[in-house]
Amino acid sequence: MENDVRTKTLEERMALCDEVKALVKKCDFDNHKPKIEINGKVSVSGAYFLKMAKADYRNYRQALWREIYQNSIDAGATEIQVTFNKEERSMTIMDNGCGMDLETLTDKLLALGGTKKAEGSVGAFGKAKELELFSWKEYMLRTHNLLLMGSGDDYSITEIEDNFDGTSITLYIQEGEDFGCMCDYATTVAQRIETNCKIYVEGNPISCKHQKGEFRKTLDVGDIYINENLPSNYYAQVRMNGIWMFEQYVGSDIPHVTLELSEDSIKAMTSNRDGLKDRSLANAQEFFQKLAADRKSTLFPDKVEIKLHAKGTDGEQIHVSDEDMEFMEARFNGVSREQFIMGFAKFVAMQADGIDEKLAKMRVVDTDRHDYDRLKYFGFRWDTIHKYEKWQEKQAKDFLDGSNVKARRAKTLLTMWGETIKQILLDIRKYTPFTIGFTWDENKQAELVNEGGIHFYLNPNILEKQPLTNKKELARKLRLLATHETTHIDRDYHDEHFMMGMEETMEKTWKSDKLYEQIAKIK
Repeated sequence: MENDVRTKTLEERMALCDEVKALVKKCDFDNHKPKIEINGKVSVSGAYFLKMAKADYRNYRQALWREIYQNSIDAGATEIQVTFNKEERSMTIMDNGCGMDLETLTDKLLALGGTKKAEGSVGAFGKAKELELFSWKEYMLRTHNLLLMGSGDDYSITEIEDNFDGTSITLYIQEGEDFGCMCDYATTVAQRIETNCKIYVEGNPISCKHQKGEFRKTLDVGDIYINENLPSNYYAQVRMNGIWMFEQYVGSDIPHVTLELSEDSIKAMTSNRDGLKDRSLANAQEFFQKLAADRKSTLFPDKVEIKLHAKGTDGEQIHVSDEDMEFMEARFNGVSREQFIMGFAKFVAMQADGIDEKLAKMRVVDTDRHDYDRLKYFGFRWDTIHKYEKWQEKQAKDFLDGSNVKARRAKTLLTMWGETIKQILLDIRKYTPFTIGFTWDENKQAELVNEGGIHFYLNPNILEKQPLTNKKELARKLRLLATHETTHIDRDYHDEHFMMGMEETMEKTWKSDKLYEQIAKIK
């Protein structure tokens, strides 16, 4: 080993290493033990948790109340009571949830990273406890017959005689913290949560001032809701199961937007739940960027059409058959024309529920009693099918079934619409079955859909300009719309041929003015 190692060949160097290894094995290290050998755990200073909370969260005071409220709601609480003691600088939160047993306290609450929540639950990071308890000067927690008291990472658990249903937490705040500001956030955060759980702050009930409004869009990360009744702002509210998480900047003059997350929180949010991550962030930002650039088209609802079959089962109802006509001929054989008209009109009104008898008589007057196709069509009664988008469901149901008054108003408008279409088809001698219904398409007053049958839809918002209190004007408007839509039966496009066809249809209705006036009297 005296020769310079640098001059040796590779084989010689490897042999030298083997010699060194052999010498090491022969050494007796018992006489050369290290002077210091310590086994222990990483210590945590009392100020560590609050210091990290200030670094981790955008607004640790807001986040504190978000975590507190969410834990109570997740525990099944139906009521949360928040009170303050300014002299003690303490905040107490009591709920009537399920509470915690000893195992949950020691293995979950008092273990960093531990959580009892199932995967996919709101939270489930096991991080919030650092902010809820350990960050403050002192904390006290009561649940069932257990009392937990602590400061930072030091704590004691005592079994007590008094049993407390639910959970009560009291936090004692350091002198250096703005106690009043922390108390104020108890209310502002509660006002952003949409829940059935009642929240009281200093005995005052707190209601949600940021309702999500109407469903508009489905993103990969969740659903978008818009509340046009709230003022525009610069931020979207991001929530999960109705619990407010954080605000996301959107842009100027944007309506009140709520993103209700659908993915589980661990996949969608950062551990402090102050923001989205990875794919979820990209998905949300893409939508918000489009929203800032083109508000109208971006907020236009997803096309999820719903059809409500309100009456009948086969799409049409014709109540006068060939057998009925044979019966009528036999019944009124040899009677005068006037007697036949009265008898037939009464028969039609009895067979077809809802047909106005006076209107039926007026229709029979100028008809040859042997014109069976026309006479049968007098007894035609349409089926009713409504359609609306998913986000319009509440609006549609409210108009149709909101109250007895609304239901009667809907029925009157629908009957006038059906009888107007039927009369125009009689005037142009096109005896074809059809269905009618309402549509809530914002871009259409009326619509013909020719798919598996002829469907005539009317937008009930027509009543805003032509109310039922002025039925004469309403009837004229319905006649104009029905003339337009019946012309579409044979002509799809608004070209010159369509306009000529519509004029011809309109001219053929002039002789029936009195019938349209009777339609205006329908109740």
